[in-house]
Amino acid sequence: MIKQLSVSSFAQKGINTDLQPWTLPLDFLTNLRNVVIASDQITNYRGFSALASLPTNFTPSLILNVNAFVSGFWLIAGKENGFESVYCFTGGNSTTFSNITVATPLALANEKIWNGCLLGKIPVVNNLSVYPEYWSPQDPATKLQTLRWSAGATVGDPEITWKDKGYHAKIIRSHKQYLFALDISGPGFSDPDAVRWSTPADNGAIPDSWDELDITNTAGLVYLGGSGGKVIDARSLRDAFIVYRETSITVFDYRGGPFVFQIRDASSSFGLLAMDCLVEVNSMHYFIGRDGIYSYDGNEITSLLHNRLATRFNSDFNYEYYTNAFVVAYNEDNQIWFCIPTVESSNAAKGANVAYVYNWEDDNWTIIDLPDGVIRDAAFGTFSDLGETWNLIGTPPPGPSWQERGAVVWDSEFARPVQSTLYGLQAPGDIPAPHPATQGRLVLINSDRNFISSNDNSFIERLSFIIDSLVKVTTITRLYPHIVGSSSVKILVGSQDFPGDSIRWKEPVFFDPNKQRKIDIRTTGELHSLRIESGDSVGDWSLAGINIEYVEAGLR
Repeated sequence: MIKQLSVSSFAQKGINTDLQPWTLPLDFLTNLRNVVIASDQITNYRGFSALASLPTNFTPSLILNVNAFVSGFWLIAGKENGFESVYCFTGGNSTTFSNITVATPLALANEKIWNGCLLGKIPVVNNLSVYPEYWSPQDPATKLQTLRWSAGATVGDPEITWKDKGYHAKIIRSHKQYLFALDISGPGFSDPDAVRWSTPADNGAIPDSWDELDITNTAGLVYLGGSGGKVIDARSLRDAFIVYRETSITVFDYRGGPFVFQIRDASSSFGLLAMDCLVEVNSMHYFIGRDGIYSYDGNEITSLLHNRLATRFNSDFNYEYYTNAFVVAYNEDNQIWFCIPTVESSNAAKGANVAYVYNWEDDNWTIIDLPDGVIRDAAFGTFSDLGETWNLIGTPPPGPSWQERGAVVWDSEFARPVQSTLYGLQAPGDIPAPHPATQGRLVLINSDRNFISSNDNSFIERLSFIIDSLVKVTTITRLYPHIVGSSSVKILVGSQDFPGDSIRWKEPVFFDPNKQRKIDIRTTGELHSLRIESGDSVGDWSLAGINIEYVEAGLR
């Protein structure tokens, strides 16, 4: 008797590689690559698009979304000809980069350790090789300035800057109206467990002072001590400021008043792997620790990989280049991208090549290859693309006439006027020819806009599933894929006689969702396997589920 099995929740369960496949319900996947899980569907990840080439000989490391303008506003920090260099980019149809580097740039030892934050709408950027700097007002004609340390000794004296003090911070972060400086060094001292905070800043201004010895203000300094190791990074979590060290977590609870913060230890077992391996989303921290990926709600630390992807992640991650890992939230699709260099990457020394993508709404995982096998940093923000409007075409004067313009079709644009996406940075040498070897690039990692590279290696796989029980042999005779899309997909089906047995794959069958509703196949065994991948032509496809038609073939 012909029976039918319906599977409709691949998108809800996602991937699991930690447990043996025959112990998993059928709706778990055992492998996937370059697919996006959203809206209860699995869709192939189409690739990326280039937005703009970066200035010549500029090696970027940090991208910060300022959002000062409706079109989106970006600050990019890096190294140029051996010196610190920072540009702003307004996005949209413009490809103009404005150099906003401080008036007297300093030599930069390591461009990879840039970090930054927003204090209100004021960007603050920092590199251990130079001094903390800020940008106000946010105008392409305005240069960065060194951050103020304190007011002058007497009224009328010039302010004292961090540069005047000769003090450096490894990391600068904001919390409420305060700035925090972590891992402090200066003439004759280095305090990797030190945490400083400023006085609260007025709206639209930077803090007046960092001087903890001035009893007229609330600036502070603390040494965390103990065995927690160096301070790695920190982020806000509701009213608290959470400082992550190598093997511990410390909470600065905001109390206000003259003491400002109450400090307590949250964990002596967990720490942060590297700077920028931490993001805050919906009052929750998500971070890469020394042996996995975790969430922290201010009370409990939870592994997101345990009994799911822990073994694969840790074997995939090239820990030799762990400082090239970073985490970014893609809010529009409820995703967090944990971007890492892998052991198989030839670019591991340059940047991340793979993203383990977690959907916090559906609690599932996917894995995506990053553009050209290397991204230095990424940030979430808006992209404004108005297409070729009448205003851009122009009318005489100064633009060409309709006759001079030639054939122009009145039609709708494929891209939305304002999209939210991930902006990624690539450095000179990261991009294959014919792109100039002396220029990096700004790319849109996940967008609808004009793809220049598409992934034809998108696939999902479910190995060694049991249709009825391990004592029953079944024969799959037909598949009804719930797929829509613009191109065909390739489907492979195989069987095995017992757990751990080699899979006998049948010849692949191409399925065109615009012309077919089923495929006929015949494969027999106690366990079965299924793989769906992009076909010969690159295009969109989305899978919501599959119906498997089978007959019982006896007992073993």
